Amino acid sequence: MNQEVRKEREKGRKGEGETIESGIWNLESETNKEQRTKDEKTNPKSQIPNPKSLRRVPLFANEPQTLAELFHQAAERHNRPDALNYKKDGVWQPISSDQMISRAENIALGLYSLGLRKNDKAALLAANSPEWTLTDAGCQVAGI
Repeated sequence: MNQEVRKEREKGRKGEGETIESGIWNLESETNKEQRTKDEKTNPKSQIPNPKSLRRVPLFANEPQTLAELFHQAAERHNRPDALNYKKDGVWQPISSDQMISRAENIALGLYSLGLRKNDKAALLAANSPEWTLTDAGCQVAGI
């Protein structure tokens, strides 16, 4: 690094709100700094956006908005006879995409009949199994 650059970094370059701090350009003007500082004093959380106020913009027109919609779209596009496989008594057992959707919807209806509604909470405590996977999908379909 030549001497002139080193001197510029050490003393900083001032003018029109620009400074060099640790070799990084800071283009924030003094008036913006004053306003930001004033805002932070009156409301320290003013710089943090509320995630609920941010609206997500979908990338595609038919993009699923929920996991349940994603399950349905995946089953329609990639209808497989062996979407879920598990081993029972040493033999692999397949579950098709249609069976998975049907079982998840039936589980969602069962949860509804038990009194669980959208945005309620449910806990699954089970070993890794196809039943756990289907129950989790049923919760997603029910909005739980």
